Amino acid sequence: MLKDKIRLFDVDFVNSKFSEFAKVMEKHVLQKEKAYVVTGNPQIMVETFKSKSYKGCIENATYVTADGIGVILASKILTKKSLPERITGFDLMLHLLDFANRKKKKVYLLGAEELVLNRAIHNIKMKYPDIKLVGSHHGFFSIKNDGEKIANEISQLKPDLTFVALGAPKQETWISTYFSIFESGVFIGVGGSLDVLAGECKRAPIIWQKCHCEWLYRISQKRDKIRRIYILLLFIRKVVNCWLKKLKLIGLQAIHRKV
Repeated sequence: MLKDKIRLFDVDFVNSKFSEFAKVMEKHVLQKEKAYVVTGNPQIMVETFKSKSYKGCIENATYVTADGIGVILASKILTKKSLPERITGFDLMLHLLDFANRKKKKVYLLGAEELVLNRAIHNIKMKYPDIKLVGSHHGFFSIKNDGEKIANEISQLKPDLTFVALGAPKQETWISTYFSIFESGVFIGVGGSLDVLAGECKRAPIIWQKCHCEWLYRISQKRDKIRRIYILLLFIRKVVNCWLKKLKLIGLQAIHRKV
């Protein structure tokens, strides 16, 4: 288990590179250990600013990774140590699907529209034929009415990996609520990753990723562009406010030392 963490917005992010973190996830799977992973992007952080109960869902996670260049930059501005690199839900999912294929591990998929989910399942079976896809469920359900039923089904199937593509805050709320039910398995919130695997939407080209502009590409591709821009602006405002408070504190400490 990774113990080195960086605290940002009262949330402990794993201070790890992708390769190291991926190996830790593989070890959890091989040793039949239980883990809950939040891939923390600006949207998830904004949700924690608004809701104490949702922030509790994030705090319950075994690991929170930095999914987004905005989170990386915020750590550079607001902490003494910078988070090393992005660990995105989609990249982690691809890595673990490949791992599950090589090791013939069991996978469960939760999320997306039923047609999209079926396309994603088809594509996963074509690319990763040795994965044991033990079950799936679409994402259009009420946590209050059906969340426990789905959790019990997954508990009986005992998948090694469960990818939860319900989007924030629903995916973290569901995992946190029912995590105690499961005896083992790695549970990861992966947002819209099933849409990408199904071919419903495209991931940003490599050049956009290398320039750290994947967020901008996603905004350009989504219908709810205005909402996403609004969330990004809220995140930026939070970073700026925290930075100004930090400068004020440094100034007060300097004055105190002189006195």
